Amino acid sequence: MRLDRNLLLPHLLKRRAREQQDRVFLQQVEGDRSLTYAKAHETALRWADAFRKLGVKKQDTVISMLPVGFDSVHCWVGLNWLVAWEVPVNTMYQGRMLSYMLENSQAKVAVIGERYLDRLTAAIPNTGKVEMVIVPDATGPLPNLPLPRITGEQFLDGAEPREDHHGPEPWDITEIFYTSGTTGPSKGVLFSHTQMYASCETTTEHYTPEDCFYGPFPMYHVSGKNFVYATILANMRLVIREQFKT
Repeated sequence: MRLDRNLLLPHLLKRRAREQQDRVFLQQVEGDRSLTYAKAHETALRWADAFRKLGVKKQDTVISMLPVGFDSVHCWVGLNWLVAWEVPVNTMYQGRMLSYMLENSQAKVAVIGERYLDRLTAAIPNTGKVEMVIVPDATGPLPNLPLPRITGEQFLDGAEPREDHHGPEPWDITEIFYTSGTTGPSKGVLFSHTQMYASCETTTEHYTPEDCFYGPFPMYHVSGKNFVYATILANMRLVIREQFKT
């Protein structure tokens, strides 16, 4: 039996946004910020439109190297609307490992957190096909790089929350997760929307919309993605932070 496409991440977020407009979806410990379902859906659509204006299309790979936060969710869902493939990179990577990811993923666009730009600079000689670097959380002038780069404000300038995206089908790919590389160079694993749904469905069996998940998990790992998706499936609230603290 084929999975109902309305249960796939971007389609389900769209439904939640319409049904629960002002319900809080995400809360971030750092900065005590919150985001409603409606705003999350609208912003993801703006990211999709901005990516499309950069030429990102179906089955294109896009590198993301972002701290846990709202931008990491917007980037993922926005790319889902285009049926493009996010390649989330471990934020500890640098040097040879980062160069390998940039080269092997064949991504033309990279979304990098401001705090990781120095690592990108060091990896520049081997950046593969990367043609554009987006720094969504830039707080000041961007450093000189031998690549075009734009801030989040520039990236989203003129982008609209357009509803003209067909979005993914169950068999489409949502992510390429790279293995840890214990037996050689890391290998990219194609992760479908159906597989993502299956890994989250059982998580929500015993929860109600009044419950809340705590998710201090990295968004470059399936654990971080699972809690975002499971929260939407259960129509709950997710509290995120950059790392676990008691």
